[in-house]
Amino acid sequence: MKRTYFFSAPWCSSCPAVKMTWIKAIRNYPDIERRDIDMTTDEGRAMAAKYGFRSVPVIILINDDDTVHEMFTTPGTMSETDFDNKLFHWR
Repeated sequence: MKRTYFFSAPWCSSCPAVKMTWIKAIRNYPDIERRDIDMTTDEGRAMAAKYGFRSVPVIILINDDDTVHEMFTTPGTMSETDFDNKLFHWR
């Protein structure tokens, strides 16, 4: 199953708005799993190291074979429509 990961942290001021954009777009695709990951947890830090980023918010699209399809390190610049189009063409 394809997955999206949304990485955020409680101290991130832009994360809530970006999260809402992500949620609104991803809800149109029930066949894509979604996970909200807190960067302040051990799991979040380990996954950030695995995928090679240090700041939040970050959205990652993971293919069925567990490879990264695309990583958005500045997702706040994407509109809901832009993200929806990315999801539509990826799935």
